Amino acid sequence: FKLNGKTDLHVDSSPLSLQNPEIDINWRGLKIRSIYSPSYNEIKSKVEFAGFDVKTKDRDIHLEETISSYQGNKTSNGIWVGERSLHCTAFSTTNDNNRTIAFDNLNIHNLIMASEQDHINTATIIDIANLNINGATYSQNKLDLATNKIDQTGLTKLCQQLASSKVIYAPTSALFDALMAILNNGSEVNIKQLDTTTPWGRLIANVKMSFANQPNNIGLFAALAGSTVNTNIKAEPALALHLIEKFYQNMPLKPASNPAKQAEILLAEWQKSGKVITSSEDPYLHLAFDYKDNRPSINGKQLIITFKP
Repeated sequence: FKLNGKTDLHVDSSPLSLQNPEIDINWRGLKIRSIYSPSYNEIKSKVEFAGFDVKTKDRDIHLEETISSYQGNKTSNGIWVGERSLHCTAFSTTNDNNRTIAFDNLNIHNLIMASEQDHINTATIIDIANLNINGATYSQNKLDLATNKIDQTGLTKLCQQLASSKVIYAPTSALFDALMAILNNGSEVNIKQLDTTTPWGRLIANVKMSFANQPNNIGLFAALAGSTVNTNIKAEPALALHLIEKFYQNMPLKPASNPAKQAEILLAEWQKSGKVITSSEDPYLHLAFDYKDNRPSINGKQLIITFKP
């Protein structure tokens, strides 16, 4: 530590290894460099982690070089705002059933901003070059997410509740109500872009959800009923068929005897009824779902939901 008006924190962890019959650990080193302002309400930090390998009798975990940085300050309400970034070269984990999760070239950029209206706005971009889940590889993955008009006072209360171990291990209705109050205050959740190429085809989607300005009406159903939703989804036909087939395979009461055929029939019905439309300009199936004033619609046509006794 260096204390000279501000605080400089340097942490260095040398490489080390541990081997015994139960676990094998190879720790490749860690460096932390942080500078705090005299009042500890501003920080500039960089973490360089060389990675590690952990092997046990039923799991292998591997993490390569990871670098993260943060520069920001604390608002008067105690919320940390500023800019964060993270880059991870590669990660993988495999258990004794050969179930694998792995990715390479993960990049996360997050910007948190405080507005004059006592709101918090965020912008987050996540890029993953390749994501592998049990042998299926998803490439060119990108998520562009923004939230706007998040109530800063309500967010402070939520953070205080999350600091309680009781809340963390046993979520209470008070915690849930606090979350609804934050969202149901004219806030917006905007997935500007979700883009991934799966083994069965490409998926592109964007979703924007705007909540009503009714902070005292914090029930879940009231918040959802008063919201506005705009969704646009584009998927290649093979991917749509795969997802529907999986649904028929995993129906809880009675799985379909021929899920692939049932998927083809259902998709054809959706195309005929206009629930899914095609375009001569691209190879995708298109679906636009909108919800406003308690009225859902698909591709511009009002959706009428009926329940059979």
